[in-house]
Amino acid sequence: MTPASIQKLTLTASIPSPGVQSNARQIRSALRRCNDAWKRAYDACLQKEKIEPGQEDTFWHAQAAKPAAAAYCRAMPLLFGSGNIHTFLACVAHGILIGAIPREKGSQLLYAAQVAHSTILRTPAPRKSA
Repeated sequence: MTPASIQKLTLTASIPSPGVQSNARQIRSALRRCNDAWKRAYDACLQKEKIEPGQEDTFWHAQAAKPAAAAYCRAMPLLFGSGNIHTFLACVAHGILIGAIPREKGSQLLYAAQVAHSTILRTPAPRKSA
């Protein structure tokens, strides 16, 4: 993530995605929470080093992005229940797209969501009478 794209995080989270079903509000809320956590951790790291936001170089951006990525992931919903799993997937995908989650970590998180989704009990379709 480049320093210039940091300011776009909140804007990106507030844009409704086409095709998102009834949990759109939950997804937007989770994305906002993740983005806010990323920004707070990023800014806190820069402040700790007494570097003004927007004045960081590549080195300080990389240093601040590490704890920010961890904060983003901690803010994601739990992998419990169908709605949370869908929201978790949206957060992971968004995090990868904006560079808040490294691709390797994103692959692991997507796999975890896949495993969690496979554990949801499904009711079998009713049998047809003969």
